[in-house]
Amino acid sequence: MSGDWRSDLKVDPIPLLLSSRSEAVRFLARRDLLGTPGDERRLWELPAPRTLVGRQRPDGSWKYPSRKSLQRAYDAYQTYHALGDLVEKYGFDRRSQAVAKAVDYIYSTQTEEGDIRGIYGPQYSPNYTAAMTEIAIKAGYAGDPRIENALEWLFSMRQDDGGWAVPIRSVGMSFSESLKAEGPVRPDRDKRFSHLITGIVLRAFAAHPRWREDEGIRKAANLLVGRFFKPDVYADRRAPSYWESTSFPFFWTDILSSLDTVSRLGIRRSEKNVEKGLAWLSSKQKPSGYFGLKLLACAREPDIDNWIVLASSRVFKALR
Repeated sequence: MSGDWRSDLKVDPIPLLLSSRSEAVRFLARRDLLGTPGDERRLWELPAPRTLVGRQRPDGSWKYPSRKSLQRAYDAYQTYHALGDLVEKYGFDRRSQAVAKAVDYIYSTQTEEGDIRGIYGPQYSPNYTAAMTEIAIKAGYAGDPRIENALEWLFSMRQDDGGWAVPIRSVGMSFSESLKAEGPVRPDRDKRFSHLITGIVLRAFAAHPRWREDEGIRKAANLLVGRFFKPDVYADRRAPSYWESTSFPFFWTDILSSLDTVSRLGIRRSEKNVEKGLAWLSSKQKPSGYFGLKLLACAREPDIDNWIVLASSRVFKALR
């Protein structure tokens, strides 16, 4: 183990992952950490994804569990979460009819400008546009014109410093006020970027084989690294403690998701704060091999500890 990525950790995670009760965890650990090839489609027939696909509605959506005034937008939100589980945990891609129908449903809410709108009513949402686009790219849609339109729109929405913010926040508008506006509010580009929003947006670009090479995207990645463990400049999830709360699939911006992102964008561990983030993550590993990280409410599922070990191991391997 000396000299490879596992030497950065207190406990070798491989035996733990290979003994997981989750066949998906075992398969992905062998593929991503040991280089053992395999056909992901064997995972499509597991009980958990089969149950999830069984809940998909004929139009390709999953229903948001409670009634919302913006119901179609929230059904797209629920569809994004279901699609994230299928793609990230069970290797689903565009060969699956369930994935194709889900992507079509999500992008039925795409505007002519290129953004996916609705969660914030008439307002722009770089974070949800990027989050939904990231999963579609990972499902094999990188070359789809809808994806390119979304990425072009996201790139055009940068603040002057090179990062991203929710436009209504940049002008000091509350969400309740923004819902009453007749149309989307343009950002105040002079205001500073939000690391919360920038971290989410960068995940979409990091997943794309061409955009991840862009100089502007790499500049934004360095901006994100410079904010590790610091408070956000905006009120949403502002406290530094939010860096320590994670999930899988990734949702908000935290240290684990950010390290995963910057590793895909070619940022080296020698860059400012990357080593600090890795050291912090390593310090959270327990003698059992699991990581004692805070979990978001959306991450409360039986195998989440194994998924966090797998995601962390990928980060250490990529940044070795």
